[in-house]
Amino acid sequence: MELIHATRFEHWESIRTEGLKGEPFISFTAVDHKSVKGCIAGVVAADLLIYVDVQKALQDGIQFSPSSNPQTIVCESNALDVKYFAKVVNIRSGVILWTSKGDEEIHTLTATELRKMKLYSDARIRYTLNTAVSIAYTCGNSLKASDFGFVDQLHYLGYECMDDFFGRYAASLQKMENARAIDIGTGMGGPARYMQEQYGMQVTAIEYLHELVKICRIMNSLLQIPEERFNIIEGDFSHMDVDYMQLEGQFQCLTAQLTFLHISDKEDLFKRCAQVLTDGGYFMIEDYFLADDTELCPEDQQRLKDDVSVPTGVPVTEKRLRALLEDNGLVVEEFEDMTDRWSVFIWERCESFMADRQKLEAEHGVEYIQELGHFYTAVASVFHKLQCDSRIERYPNVCQAVGWSPALETKDQNLRGCRIMGRKKSTFANGAANGVHNGIH
Repeated sequence: MELIHATRFEHWESIRTEGLKGEPFISFTAVDHKSVKGCIAGVVAADLLIYVDVQKALQDGIQFSPSSNPQTIVCESNALDVKYFAKVVNIRSGVILWTSKGDEEIHTLTATELRKMKLYSDARIRYTLNTAVSIAYTCGNSLKASDFGFVDQLHYLGYECMDDFFGRYAASLQKMENARAIDIGTGMGGPARYMQEQYGMQVTAIEYLHELVKICRIMNSLLQIPEERFNIIEGDFSHMDVDYMQLEGQFQCLTAQLTFLHISDKEDLFKRCAQVLTDGGYFMIEDYFLADDTELCPEDQQRLKDDVSVPTGVPVTEKRLRALLEDNGLVVEEFEDMTDRWSVFIWERCESFMADRQKLEAEHGVEYIQELGHFYTAVASVFHKLQCDSRIERYPNVCQAVGWSPALETKDQNLRGCRIMGRKKSTFANGAANGVHNGIH
């Protein structure tokens, strides 16, 4: 049983500094642990839920009494200090705004900081919307999710990792009826729509940026994807209350492509990943990492921070990444170094874009070219090591943009990319849970 007080955003600042106040008393809703979200959201017009640390309050002599309404509990004091708050949750997004440790310790990249990435600029968003509508008009009734691939697929090597994961590593999911997948940092939704269409997954997608959520929903509408097959939640997974959002233990697989590089607290992040997976559930992560016993040079660290929204201290080494995953019951079975292949893709993408810039500028405007060109160039400069001859002849535009010279061949490529696949450790001795067989032990 939980004691919860529902309130509005506009009251939070005063509550945070002065505590909860009521005349003559403060009322709380008593709800069953598993029905919190539906019960509160369905009967109270509120923005925030304040959870009470009842045990701590009782130990300090604060009394709670039932009322004439069996679901309402009242505090016999007319004030309740914030030290008795267990957590405060945003009803809509499920994001935890405050814990008993205090809100000053809860920090992530803000939406404004993430939007500084030129990949998510207003010009890019306009381009995506206009192009998506044009594609839908041209394809008509034959429109498929993959038709949007070159505008809503922002990851390296296209859908390859989706096919590698669902078609090979976790192929048994296709035999399950209504296997549920959660995609963290879904962006415009390209890979999530692909796994739904191509592999029959029932998808829950989490995206932090409001603008990308809107685009994702528009594209889903154009494809007429029913919400029960693709549900998108706007919120920050790294601070989301997965229990309140009813996500705990609900998914047979989890995917995250180039999302976790924006998140500093990997330990807490991977704990949440484990929480949402069923025992034996599969996971696939594409991320940046560092070669063991190395560090980024200050120049690359600053470029990643400024242009790719990678916080200082991220990424971590392969050894540390493996340990953090496995400490949270996420057993790594495959760890593939993708650096060489990603580097070629990144340079070819940038060269192709810059070679076509006059045509693209005429079609989409100067702002689009400048912003996306800046982003592509920044990424090419940090993934600089290529296994190829005649780089200047093959990539003349990129070489000029990043100031490359043969002397830079000696610079270490400490920033690397990986594709990780594994499973959540099963708590059952027989290795089967929630319809997923051959669990890890």
